[in-house]
Amino acid sequence: MKNNIGVCFLAKRIAWLISALVFCFFLIGSASAFNVDAPGSIIVFDSPRDIWITVANDSPIEQNLDIKFFSPAVSNLPYVPARIGPYSEAKFAITIFPSNELFGKTYDSTLIVSLGSDKIIRTIGLSFKKTIVPVPAPGPPGNGNPISAGLFSLAAFGSENALNIALAFIAAILLIAFIARFVRRLN
Repeated sequence: MKNNIGVCFLAKRIAWLISALVFCFFLIGSASAFNVDAPGSIIVFDSPRDIWITVANDSPIEQNLDIKFFSPAVSNLPYVPARIGPYSEAKFAITIFPSNELFGKTYDSTLIVSLGSDKIIRTIGLSFKKTIVPVPAPGPPGNGNPISAGLFSLAAFGSENALNIALAFIAAILLIAFIARFVRRLN
């Protein structure tokens, strides 16, 4: 009985080792010899927008580079190198041009990067929006209420300064309460 347990234990260890080796084989076999650094999504406003792409060749040989970009908007790849040297990278821009028909919507574009015989496909979300024109903030209400006017003037300082003023006000109240309690204990 004890011998069967040892054989079972050994068989489990061998099966585990074989499965780990198979996993590593598939992991190494599916790894590509290059990396693509591209944004997952961008927002295009009223003017053309560049998407910067970096392709890094991690192999010890020079490789041919091929780029394809599909999107609903008009796009331009002004310069893409034909080859990337060993252990080096290439950086290039894809220019996206806005269109009135696309504003207010989000689309998926497809970037296909081929380096040698390897290929990476990335999806880049494109959101088309109109430029927001800032509207001047209304002044404080003219109802003569000094408290509301004071609150609006605090907001005019900016959120960081308003927070500092509010914290100073709370610290002053706590200091007054501490002094009152101290005086009461002395009496």
